[in-house]
Amino acid sequence: MKGILYPDPVLKAFFNDDLTEISLADIDIEEYLSNYGVGSILLSTLIDIAKNRKINSISGWISNVDIDHIERLVHFYKKHNFEVILDDNNKDSLKIGNLIWQRK
Repeated sequence: MKGILYPDPVLKAFFNDDLTEISLADIDIEEYLSNYGVGSILLSTLIDIAKNRKINSISGWISNVDIDHIERLVHFYKKHNFEVILDDNNKDSLKIGNLIWQRK
């Protein structure tokens, strides 16, 4: 919308101390940019970085703030070869699932 500023899409990830693993913290994309492939570009780039650095895994977790679009989120991560493990017993917790990508 004209005159309204939105933050740029951002992927937040961190290397562990010995640079052998990556922790995915967040992918933040405004709703109006959803379903245009922006998230896929960001996540594919992170996976490429992992492969180029010979890193064998990327891990992360799904937050309860994402519960309203959980099906779309699960589909997104599985499309990028992440294992998604949801914890149905943790609906009241901040963390409701785990994400794991393993180098093939």
